[in-house]
Amino acid sequence: MIPHDLHHFFVGQHVFVTGASGFIGGHVASLLIRADAHVRALTRSTKEGYDSAIDWVEGDLLARDSIDAAMKDCRYVFHVAGDYRFWARNPREILPTMCSTLCFLFIAAFPLWGASDVVSTIGSPANETP
Repeated sequence: MIPHDLHHFFVGQHVFVTGASGFIGGHVASLLIRADAHVRALTRSTKEGYDSAIDWVEGDLLARDSIDAAMKDCRYVFHVAGDYRFWARNPREILPTMCSTLCFLFIAAFPLWGASDVVSTIGSPANETP
């Protein structure tokens, strides 16, 4: 059940969700759809059978043009995508990817489209350096 205030807040709003094909992002996108928001999400391939209620944009979070296209006209951003591996041979390969994504979202693309709020769940146990 969607709380009334959540539904009222997001009804008709354009929202960009990263990670919507994943577990947490999929739940976030689903709640937003049930709140009557217009949800747009980035995916590596539109060939997969994703939720048809989402406006899927094919692209890459590490490509500025992909983020620009996906965020266009979105007022709110939920950044839920991330590299959630619990182990990597070289943990330092994970952090640059996550930081690059944040840079594109916050520094490059975010101000251009006038999004008013961003929620980010970035983080991973593999971020810790030995």
